[in-house]
Amino acid sequence: MRMIPQDIIEMQESIAKVFCGIPAALFSDRNCIYILIKDISEELENFIFTGMTEAVMFETLSREDMEAMAECCKQHGLALAYRSQRMEYMHRKVTVTYPQISNNATGMKVLLIPWFTLSDRPYPVFTYIYAIWHYNSGGKKSQRLSAAAAGKVFGINTFNKSTVCRNIKALEGLFENVRIDRPMPDETAKPPSNTDVIGHIPKILQVCTSIELLKEMLGDNIVQLPDCVNRTKTVKYTPSAIPQEYSKVIIEAMPAGNRRRDTRKRPARPRKRPANAVQRNLRFTDSAKIEHIRKAFIVICRCIAMDSATAYHKLLL
Repeated sequence: MRMIPQDIIEMQESIAKVFCGIPAALFSDRNCIYILIKDISEELENFIFTGMTEAVMFETLSREDMEAMAECCKQHGLALAYRSQRMEYMHRKVTVTYPQISNNATGMKVLLIPWFTLSDRPYPVFTYIYAIWHYNSGGKKSQRLSAAAAGKVFGINTFNKSTVCRNIKALEGLFENVRIDRPMPDETAKPPSNTDVIGHIPKILQVCTSIELLKEMLGDNIVQLPDCVNRTKTVKYTPSAIPQEYSKVIIEAMPAGNRRRDTRKRPARPRKRPANAVQRNLRFTDSAKIEHIRKAFIVICRCIAMDSATAYHKLLL
């Protein structure tokens, strides 16, 4: 049996300590460690839950946290910069900025991102999750209907069937990261405060000199991307605690024009859609119910994201 060198053991212990309870995710192609921030600024939190704002740019951290971050970097000789990401949500296009802390000696970077952010994707993570969950809940539906439901709930007119089709297999992997041997995660398990996270960043950048070393030390406990999932049971079982009523956004999907039901026997329809086919008109539930569904589902997805990153140090990015 091969003995593990003492220095490797010490390194594993050091990494385990600095990541204990930290909701971290990796993006190895960019030599980055992403840390999910649950306690985002009040302005950004309000926008995410209500969709109401006059602003076009939001900071992830509060002013107090930003000042603490700047002081921490100054004391430890770390480079502080801010990155931004465009996002479409609630019929608005906004920019969200977040800190990037770099160790110039190693090239490693830590980014403090809001919990709902997916790198290089234009919509919040809960929009994708809702579409996937809607598609699989209560028997599969068409991807067009699930995209329409997600777009309606989260105010995104450009969210369509092709978006669902491109992302569904990869994003189903997010559910792989949530423990399926217990109920859906809730908010009883509190992640570290922003103050604690900021205090850990120098330790993380000191111990983690490269993503390759980090992967070698932690092995299967840390990955960048889950395998593409082609097993619907994961999606059906994991979010089973989400109330089915949250999927009841579309209340009618009848063909435009004559809506009277024709009971006459007809030959089977051709598989190829006729060029002059009429798209079905969709009717949605009332705005008060949609707002309730949106807010409740956001809370659920925040728990999923934080639980996934904290428990397994892996999140789809």
